[in-house]
Amino acid sequence: DTIVVGLGGIGSAALYWLAGRLGGHLVGVEQVDLGHPRGESQDHSRIIRLTYHTVPYVRFARQAYQAWEAVEAEAGEQVVVKTGELNFWPPKTTLDEAAYTASMAACGVPYEVLDAPAIRRRFPQFRFDDEIHAVYQPDGGLVGAIRANDVHRRLARQNGATLVDNAPVTRIRQV
Repeated sequence: DTIVVGLGGIGSAALYWLAGRLGGHLVGVEQVDLGHPRGESQDHSRIIRLTYHTVPYVRFARQAYQAWEAVEAEAGEQVVVKTGELNFWPPKTTLDEAAYTASMAACGVPYEVLDAPAIRRRFPQFRFDDEIHAVYQPDGGLVGAIRANDVHRRLARQNGATLVDNAPVTRIRQV
């Protein structure tokens, strides 16, 4: 009943979530081998964070964290690694720091503003002049991109989806 074309990051995730709803009436198609190294989705990691400049973005990011937690629980393996996120703010920048901190505060996201001496104490690998400060958010981290794609495809299969690789789509026609 449903076909997902392309099984990189977005397609594999779509296939997984649809398989949970549709089960066996779903096919995922990839033009080359599954997990091929030529796509943007087969890198080692992608950033995940709650540090955004608008409330809707922070809310969307929270939903992404919840979705990853559901995937990890079903898969029985970790995909997201929380490392903490440290954003540096020079005196002059085109970014509106107040928008970031206000959005996180409005959504109840924990963060800290660190002055240069605090940065040097907590993160001695960084040496900045005193006019630099930072915003630290402990939930920032990385998603293992290759692992995430593999997990999504494996769970989609377990939920009844059929995956077909080496099947380029050359045309789509309405029936």
